[in-house]
Amino acid sequence: MDYLDRSITRGLELTYYLFTTTLSKSVTCMFYVRVAAWERRCNFRYISRLGMG
Repeated sequence: MDYLDRSITRGLELTYYLFTTTLSKSVTCMFYVRVAAWERRCNFRYISRLGMG
């Protein structure tokens, strides 16, 4: 029973870890897309120079 409890806990921890990392990655991606769109509107030349070099 103890082994089963440990494996369930491990599974929950792994699920939680994957969920939080995926969530933070998607939030970060959305944030970067928003910032990139805003910067492209405001300062296109700077972004193109940044992308090239």
